Amino acid sequence: MSAFTLNKLYVGIFALLALSPGLFRDVGGRWLTSAITGRVIQWTLILQYFAAGLAKAKRDWLKDGDVLLSQVQGVFRTEGAAWALNWLPEWTWTAQQQAALGFELFAPLLFAHRRLLPVAVAMGCGFHFLIAVFMKDLIYFSLQMWTFYAMFISAKGWQRMGIRWQDSA
Repeated sequence: MSAFTLNKLYVGIFALLALSPGLFRDVGGRWLTSAITGRVIQWTLILQYFAAGLAKAKRDWLKDGDVLLSQVQGVFRTEGAAWALNWLPEWTWTAQQQAALGFELFAPLLFAHRRLLPVAVAMGCGFHFLIAVFMKDLIYFSLQMWTFYAMFISAKGWQRMGIRWQDSA
């Protein structure tokens, strides 16, 4: 996925946010917003993962266990990848490849099921951390993808993390 693709995605997300209904107060005075915009953004991420998994499954990710290993040795190799290539056994690359493929193919289930959501977020953060460490210049891709994860955290989840919104009115 190129930076250009991510930039187009963000332009689309910002346009969606700009066109979405604004905040409004309910009869109790609480601020509310339409859930449609948030759901569209959530499903955009989920479908991106699923489509990437399908594309990999149709290619050689299911047939060959060394696709990831060969990719991290190429032009995108970082110092972190070089270290890992020297120290990690070959089977760990196959395990990482299968875990990545599984994460992408099962993203609709992982992200859509409330009890599996923490697993999805943990796997996704790990997935993008390894992409950032092993693939040159893809740290920005990982950081951008992580921003979508905020859309899956409920208001109560944010409050548990100590983040509260003040009512300005």
